[in-house]
Amino acid sequence: VSLPASSSVVKGALAIFSPWMSRFEAIGAVLVLGFGSRAVLTGTMQIGDLVAFLLLMAFLYDPVTRLHQLNQLVQAGRAAGERVFDILDEKPEPGFETWAGDRGAAITQRNYSKRIIGDIRYEDVSFSYVERLSALRHVSFDAPPGTTTALVGATGAGKSTLVNLLVRFYEFDSGQIYVDGKPIRDYDLCTLRESVGVVAQESFLFNGSIRENLLMGRPNASETELWRAVDAANARQFIERLPDGLQSVVGERGVKLSVGEKQRLSIARALL
Repeated sequence: VSLPASSSVVKGALAIFSPWMSRFEAIGAVLVLGFGSRAVLTGTMQIGDLVAFLLLMAFLYDPVTRLHQLNQLVQAGRAAGERVFDILDEKPEPGFETWAGDRGAAITQRNYSKRIIGDIRYEDVSFSYVERLSALRHVSFDAPPGTTTALVGATGAGKSTLVNLLVRFYEFDSGQIYVDGKPIRDYDLCTLRESVGVVAQESFLFNGSIRENLLMGRPNASETELWRAVDAANARQFIERLPDGLQSVVGERGVKLSVGEKQRLSIARALL
């Protein structure tokens, strides 16, 4: 994740400021010790006075250091606040506000009553992240319901981009994507995304039991529905092999499971 420019500047300033504070503290101690030692040797100062000066100087630097830490806190909060307001000021996604009363857009009502079967068709779809640098060019294919469609290609060929366009994480530049014969822009975002399950390549699991991670996708699922999803994801065998079964704790980000096991649990959660 790249830091905003202001945050990078703040971190750079703090990285310079902190060692300089330590340097001034050391220089001050050396100066007091040097002049004080000379005064003690010449008899103009008692050694107890020199020790008192050194102790008082330590008391002086402590609040100065605390002020410096307060400055760090303020600057970090300012940088974080700028990022938060950047997010708050972002325009709503296209199609999000349509179910809330934008009658000028051709979007169906929220909670679309007709069940989406999943007949997906891409028709001459093109998309680019950066102007004049196409990620997809005139892509067309059909993915009928009840079948498995595999997209095979080299890294950077646009496989993930095709999925991101289907759930409207990005808006395609030209062409059309149809779900059950209806353009995806004719569905409101909530209806569309509730009907599509996406399992990312890097699976994320919470530090809880397998059951808790699965029910994250559907808290009110019955035991039968849960095991049906587990069987469909081919995860029953390794779950039953664990001492506590569904109650087994997976650890932070699923650290106690293999990559394949984490992916199967993610698939089961998406199916559920």
